[in-house]
Amino acid sequence: MSFSEIEEDLLRPSLSSKDDLGEFDRPWYPPHITLIGFLCGLVTAGILFGWNYRRLGMQRRQWPIVVGAFLLFLAFHCGVAYGLSVGWWGLNEGPTIRFGKRGLTVVASLLIAHDQKSRYRLAMATDHPAGSIWIPGFIAMGIGVICNIAFAELVVPLFFAE
Repeated sequence: MSFSEIEEDLLRPSLSSKDDLGEFDRPWYPPHITLIGFLCGLVTAGILFGWNYRRLGMQRRQWPIVVGAFLLFLAFHCGVAYGLSVGWWGLNEGPTIRFGKRGLTVVASLLIAHDQKSRYRLAMATDHPAGSIWIPGFIAMGIGVICNIAFAELVVPLFFAE
């Protein structure tokens, strides 16, 4: 590769069609959502990542992430409840199940955060302000707690019915 070819490559635009600059609405820093997901659970992370897709101007990805996180939450908890009901695990396996739940949440969150990070950097590079996640974080956390309680009260007894 000659020097002129390198210069041409450096001057070639590298933005794609998905890098539209006009639709940012105070996006949140994706690794912060990963931390909130670790502390508050999968449903909370799914809601916040979905909401952040909207703030990043990627509305088409909002609802698939929210619904996918909720379905992953249901699948994990149904699997655990079934495993407990048939005797795969004892009740003393609680810490292992909690670590599995946190691990699943963090892995899913890191994958989504990686997808959002380049768009977030683009927003910050173009001087769009970042949003505060405090109030939406507490709202999403409340919804996550309600989902956990509803699951424990409505779905888990189905696996232990005699």
